[in-house]
Amino acid sequence: MIYRIIAESAFILMFVLVVLSSRKHAVGILKYFKKPQGLAGFLRILVYLFMMLSFFIMAISAMIPVTAGAGHLSGIMLIVHVVLAPVFIGSLAVFIILTAYRMEFHSEDLEKIRNGPPAKQDIFWQKLIFWLFAAAASTAVLAIIPMLFPVFGSEGLDVLLNIHRVAAVSMILIAAAHFWLFRPATESD
Repeated sequence: MIYRIIAESAFILMFVLVVLSSRKHAVGILKYFKKPQGLAGFLRILVYLFMMLSFFIMAISAMIPVTAGAGHLSGIMLIVHVVLAPVFIGSLAVFIILTAYRMEFHSEDLEKIRNGPPAKQDIFWQKLIFWLFAAAASTAVLAIIPMLFPVFGSEGLDVLLNIHRVAAVSMILIAAAHFWLFRPATESD
């Protein structure tokens, strides 16, 4: 019950933040495309778009049955979720490979934390969100793959499914933080 409340709240938060900032983010991404980034930069943005789009659709397909009261995925929502999972996993892996070097932590980042919390638009938050999302996504993927094989009993499958659920909700919260922290600045900021 508590999981359902947290999951619904996280999903609603992410949905609201994405809707409120989607136009401005889309304009920012289009501006990024115009900058000369080379093939790697273009591929990184394209893979990011595939990853976030598939993640958002998978979150919707997982949360609709939960919020409707079914409590679990079934029917067309399960098919959508399972069909998009390889797209998400593949784009996530490529995105991590293309971005990991830029997002590694250095001693300067540790100094920023020692001197107090970094500013909102600091690259430190971008790095932290990147690695938290990568860890949560890896946990969600590694928890669901063993469920495809008849190795675990019903209790083990239940534990793996709960790990997958918690990791997925944390991914939603991290994505919401990403959209909140990196929304374009307004006059009130």
